[in-house]
Amino acid sequence: MKRSLLFLLFVVILLLNFFSGTALALPEITAKSAILIDGASGRVLYEQNAHERLPQASTTKITTALVALENAKLTDRIYIPYDFINPGESSIYLEPGEVHTLEDLMYSLLLKSANDAGDAIAIGVAGSVEKFLDLMNQKVRDLGLKNTHYANTHGLHHEDHYSSAYDLAMITREVIQHNEFRKIITTKRHTLPWAGNEYQRVVYNGNKLLNNYEGADGVKTGYTRQAGSCLVGSATRNGMQLIAVVLNCNNMYDEVAKLLDYGFQNYQKKDFFYKHQVVQEIIVKGGKEEKIKVLADKALSIALTEEELAQAEQSLYLPEEVKAPVKKGQRMGAAVIKINDKITLTTELIASHDVEKRSFFSSLWYKICGKIFSFST
Repeated sequence: MKRSLLFLLFVVILLLNFFSGTALALPEITAKSAILIDGASGRVLYEQNAHERLPQASTTKITTALVALENAKLTDRIYIPYDFINPGESSIYLEPGEVHTLEDLMYSLLLKSANDAGDAIAIGVAGSVEKFLDLMNQKVRDLGLKNTHYANTHGLHHEDHYSSAYDLAMITREVIQHNEFRKIITTKRHTLPWAGNEYQRVVYNGNKLLNNYEGADGVKTGYTRQAGSCLVGSATRNGMQLIAVVLNCNNMYDEVAKLLDYGFQNYQKKDFFYKHQVVQEIIVKGGKEEKIKVLADKALSIALTEEELAQAEQSLYLPEEVKAPVKKGQRMGAAVIKINDKITLTTELIASHDVEKRSFFSSLWYKICGKIFSFST
């Protein structure tokens, strides 16, 4: 009887630990390169050879999509020129003379992983593949990424075409800020015209993570013989989005799932400030209004362990008053979050609206009224 009770108690403890989200140890990853980041802050939660330059296959198309979204509208119509050359392999068999919206080509690019869609987008957006590649390479430089270079829009092997797990994670973090991108990568099926045929083209999403992992919401698969199997995966639970990347990985779905599990079991999202959240009010000296609201210029959110969350300290750096005039968006100060002397988050604090300076007579009247009031009291 005593042994039965002890065994029952042991089982109960195991179940409680399981359902309370017991922290997981670092995952064992066989990928040549891997990383897990917090989508909100970009914080690295796990990495393995994350900065090594490697061929990245069709995960290239994440940057192709990003540059297209930043330089064109999805409703733009793209003409396939008569000298168009299909780069081969994965394709929707575009033919010279066809006209498609950028939106249809983006679905083909990201769902079907169509290489010809990548080149068609480049020509339609920038005028040529070469000019579009200049935009792609400039974009990664603007993001401060040093281990990525593009020689094509699609990811077929080229000696001067490479990226790293870290760079791909940061590029993905940038592009998922676009609602259009998030919608496309979670779509299972899309149809687009096929001129001269009685039927339409149909493209299907090749990312199996969407069906097999709770909360999965992206992003892109890739494969070439030289790159091996590559996957950029993302998932969101309880408002926290994590991004995982594996390069040259035989079990890419399993290992991305391991990385995501590790993140969700060990971290939780903490929102310190929302974008344009009212933080405080300060006095406006000589203004038509006595006070002005100060807003957080950007959101401050980060994935933290329970221990880190308990160590978070918040500081506001603001003057007691400012002189009029004040312009909307004017920098008023800063908010700083420090966590165990290792993590620092900062956002500028800005004015919520314009406050004009009082005229000479208004200021004089204001002083007279102030003196009368002080005398009467």
